[in-house]
Amino acid sequence: MPKPLSVLIWILVSLAGAGSFAFLALGRGEHVSAAWLVTAAVCTYLVAYRFYSRIIAANIFALDASGKATIVEENEDECVLCNLCVEAAPPGSVRVVKLYEG
Repeated sequence: MPKPLSVLIWILVSLAGAGSFAFLALGRGEHVSAAWLVTAAVCTYLVAYRFYSRIIAANIFALDASGKATIVEENEDECVLCNLCVEAAPPGSVRVVKLYEG
């Protein structure tokens, strides 16, 4: 999806969620349809999932540009570079990265 279109879609989802919450907050004692609550919740979850998943991918799983996780970095105290983790994982999902030669 082109970047401007993606940004526009996420702005619309955010505005729909904010508008739903505003409608709920300004209800002033009238009966509020459950559809407003569901719309507000779904929009909030979508925005949170979209942006929090990017934080998790970057900081927790350390995904590189190809989308593959760097699971094992050479650490002489913990890893002997036996490749057992690479063999146990689905093909192409794990790779071992040597940080230095020596």
